[in-house]
Amino acid sequence: MSSRASEGKAAFLIAGTHSGVGKTTASLAIMSVLEANDFVVQPFKVGPDFIDPGYHRLATSKDSINLDLWLMGLGNLRKSFKAFSTSADVAVVEGMGALFDGENGTSERGSSAFLARHLNLPILLVVDIWGMTRSVNALIKGFVEFDKRVRISGLLLNRAGSRKHYEMVVGSMPSYLRRIVLGYIPDRSPSR
Repeated sequence: MSSRASEGKAAFLIAGTHSGVGKTTASLAIMSVLEANDFVVQPFKVGPDFIDPGYHRLATSKDSINLDLWLMGLGNLRKSFKAFSTSADVAVVEGMGALFDGENGTSERGSSAFLARHLNLPILLVVDIWGMTRSVNALIKGFVEFDKRVRISGLLLNRAGSRKHYEMVVGSMPSYLRRIVLGYIPDRSPSR
């Protein structure tokens, strides 16, 4: 799923179908697993964010770098990404908000999709599957087909009611989507 940054390093962006979908949880889990397997991880966060980077530091022991298009401009953003990625085995970029939502309701500029395209990063899309089975396909298909310039290379299904629920969702998928499912995170909501 990962792309190779210009120095031969792996890199990808974790995005979501909407805000609150579980990007930070997914990012921390992935960063922690990579670290536990002796990969040097360089975390990044799209947009000006001062909370999630603190969590990234706990997972990786490295400062997370904000990638803010408005403050940095695209050229400086690219330079910063390249400079901070060089000493790591893998760069993990946590997106912001929903994948295609940018600086306003009509533009992609500033969105996670925009940054992924301009940094040539594949996307791991986090999808909240709570309360759905086959309908998950319509949601994912819409994201995959919305902008063909964006590479959604992996799917992480969040808030699965059970392993059986996850298997039902994956079993309902066409093979081209099933191939890119990397796994699931079980629902741990206190109200359920």
